Amino acid sequence: MAVNSLSSRGINLLFTLVLLPFFVLSMIITGLILFFGDMKSPVFFTQLRIGYLGRPFYIYKFRTLKGGKSPDRFTRFLRLSGLDEVPQILNILKGEMWLFGPRPKLYAEIPGEYSVPYRRIVLNRHPGLLSLYMSEKGPGQSALQEQDLAGILICERYEQIHWSPKLAGIIFFRCVRKILS
Repeated sequence: MAVNSLSSRGINLLFTLVLLPFFVLSMIITGLILFFGDMKSPVFFTQLRIGYLGRPFYIYKFRTLKGGKSPDRFTRFLRLSGLDEVPQILNILKGEMWLFGPRPKLYAEIPGEYSVPYRRIVLNRHPGLLSLYMSEKGPGQSALQEQDLAGILICERYEQIHWSPKLAGIIFFRCVRKILS
C-alpha cells in the first residue's frame, strides 16, 4: 500500500479524530499554565518547516524557550515528553501534516550529502507528529536525530514500505510508552 494513498490518509484521520479530545484538552490545560506562568510571552510559536514534496509550511508548537531564560520545570517537561508538539494537531487538521510520518525539518536540517535518498524517502511523504524513529528513540531527541540520519532513513523507509493500520497502532503505543517513561 502506498503511504500517500487514500487508505493511508484514512488511517491518519481515524487516529486523529479518536485522539482529538485529548489534543484539545491538553492544549487548553498547557496553554493556560504557560499563559499564567509568563503573561508577557505568547503561548505558541510558529516555525517555517519543509512539508510534503518540499512545500513550506508553518509548524505550531508551545513556546518553551522565553527570551533567553533557561526553561523552567514545566517547559522542560513539555520538551522532553514531546508534549510541546501537541499544537501540531492544527497542522494535521489543515492537511499540512499527518499524524504519522517523518518529522518535519527546517531547511537548514536537510543534509546535503544525503539529499537524494532523503528527498526520495522523507519529502515524498506528508510530515507527521509521530514516526517509527520517534517510537524507537523517544520524543525530544533532535540532537540524536541530527547524528543518526541513517537510522532515520531506515525507519522512514521501513514505515513507507510496510505501512498498515497495525504499524500505525504499534507506532502510536510505542510513542505513548516513551512519553510516559
